[in-house]
Amino acid sequence: MSKFFVLLRLQMMGVFGINKILHGKSSATSSKIALIIFGVLAVLGIGGFMVWFFTAPFAQMGETTVLPAMSLALASIIVFILTYMRASGVLFGHKDYDQTMSLPVSASAIVLSRVMMIYITMAVVCMVIFIPAMINYATFAYMPSSITFIMLGLAIFIAPLIPMTLSILVGTAIVALTSRFRYANIIVIIIALALLAGYLYLMFAWQANMNAGLYDALHAGEITDAQALGSAMTDGITRFYPPANWFVSSVHYGLWSSFGIFAAVSVAVFAVYVFVTAKFYKAINTRLSSKRKRGNYELGELKTGTAFSAVYKRELKRIPTSVIYALNILLGPLLLFAAAVALLVIGPNAIIDVVSFMFPELAFDELAAVVAPFMAFVPIFLGAIFPASCANLSLEGKNAWIMCSIPVPPKTIFGAKMAMSLTFPLPATIFFSIAAIITMQPDFLTSALILLTPAAYVIFNTTLGMFVNAKLPKYDWDSEYRLLKGTGSAAVLIMSLSGVFVAIILIVTAIVFLNHVILMLVVILGLSVIATLLLRSSLHKEKLFVD
Repeated sequence: MSKFFVLLRLQMMGVFGINKILHGKSSATSSKIALIIFGVLAVLGIGGFMVWFFTAPFAQMGETTVLPAMSLALASIIVFILTYMRASGVLFGHKDYDQTMSLPVSASAIVLSRVMMIYITMAVVCMVIFIPAMINYATFAYMPSSITFIMLGLAIFIAPLIPMTLSILVGTAIVALTSRFRYANIIVIIIALALLAGYLYLMFAWQANMNAGLYDALHAGEITDAQALGSAMTDGITRFYPPANWFVSSVHYGLWSSFGIFAAVSVAVFAVYVFVTAKFYKAINTRLSSKRKRGNYELGELKTGTAFSAVYKRELKRIPTSVIYALNILLGPLLLFAAAVALLVIGPNAIIDVVSFMFPELAFDELAAVVAPFMAFVPIFLGAIFPASCANLSLEGKNAWIMCSIPVPPKTIFGAKMAMSLTFPLPATIFFSIAAIITMQPDFLTSALILLTPAAYVIFNTTLGMFVNAKLPKYDWDSEYRLLKGTGSAAVLIMSLSGVFVAIILIVTAIVFLNHVILMLVVILGLSVIATLLLRSSLHKEKLFVD
C-alpha cells in the first residue's frame, strides 16, 4: 500500500508542474505558485457561482427539495464527460507507461494511483457543485435537518464513483475496439463530440422547459406550477439515473438505509472496475501502443509549397492524433454552430419570451432591439474557452528543436500556427453572427457590429495566445492532457482564465450599462484591432527557443 501512496504523491506533484517549480532553478517560484493558487481558486469560484446562480431560483420559490437531485445529476453528467476526456491521457496511453511499468510495483497499485488521481479531481468538481446548492438549501429550506447536510457532504465523495467508472469503461471499450483502426482517434473524437452534443441538447431542452414553466407560473401568479415543475424535474432525474432515487429518498426522509445502498453500490462498482482493470492493464496499454502498418505504399508525385503552408498543414494533421487537443479546439466552434442552428430554428419569439418578464414595459420590437446587440457576446465568450494558439508551440514537445533550427523565420511559424487556430473558431463565429442577424433582424449598425466585433475579438484572442505561448513555452511535458488543461502550462492557464474573466466582465458590464451596449461593441472592436496589430508587431521580434 505504501507504493500506492508514493505513486499517488508523484501524480499529485505533477499537477501544474508543482514538482518542477519547487525543485527547479527559477527564482520566480513564489510568483508561479501564487499564479497557480489564484487560477485554481478563480476556476472554483466561477464554477461555484454558476451553480449557485442556477439553483437559486428554485430555492427562492421554496423548491429546495429539487436541489439534491439537481446537484447529483449535474455532477454525474460533468464527471462523466470530464473523465471520458481525461482517461485516455492519464490511465491509458500515457508517455511514461514503460518507465512506470519497469518499477517494482504491481499493476493494481499503478491503476489505483491513476484512478484515484482522477477521482480526487472529480471530487473537487462535485464539491464545487454541491456546496453552492447546499448554501441555497440552508438559506431557503424550511427547518433543514443536520442529517441532510451530513448526507450532502458525504455525497460529494460518493457521487463521482459511478459516473467516473462508467465513463472510464466507455473509454476503455472504445480504445479496445479502435486501437487497430487506422483512424482510431477520429472515432474517439466523434464519439466524444456526440456525447457533448447530447449533453448540450439535454441541458438546453431542460433549461428551455424550466424557463417556460417558470415564465407561465410567474405570469399566472400560480406558484404551484413551479412546484409541479420541480417535482417533475426530480422524477425525471431519478428515472434517468436510478442511483439518484436512493440518494433523493435518503435526503428527503433522512433514511440512512437508502443512503447506505447508494454508497455501497457506488463503492462496489468502483472497486470491481479497479480489480478487473488491474488484471488487463498491461494488455490494454500494449494494444493501444501498437501501430497499424499499411502495406499499400505507392510512389506518388512530390509536391512543393511555401513554408507557411507546410507548417499550416502540419498543424492540421495534429488534430486527429490527439483526442484532448481536438476536443479543446472543436468545443467552442461546436457550441457556436449548435447555437446558430438553434437561433435559426426557434426564431426570435422564443428568445424574447425568455427575457420579456424582465422588461414588462417594453413592446416586442423594443425588446428585440435590446436583445440583438447581446448576440455579439456569445461568440466572444465561447471563443475565449480555449484559443489553440496558447498551446501550439508547446505541443511541439521534444521536437521543438526542429522548429527552432529550420531556416524559416519565426514570424512565419507564428502566422501559420495562428492561421490553424482560427480555422474553426473564425468561420463558426461568422456563421453564428449571420444567424443572429437573420433571426433578430437588427438595424444596419447593430448588424455590422454583431458581425465584425466577435470576429475581431477572436482574432485578437488568438494573437494574444500565440504571444503568451511564445513568452512561456512548455516543451518538457509528459501528458498532453495536463498541458492542454492548464495544469502543466502557464500559457494555457493564463489564457483560459483571462479569456473567460474578460468575457464575463464584458457581459456583466453590458448588462449594467444596458443603454450603451452599441458603444461598448464599438470600443471592443476598436481595441481588438489595435491590440492585434501591436501584438503582431511584437511577435515579429520574438525568437523561438527551447526552455
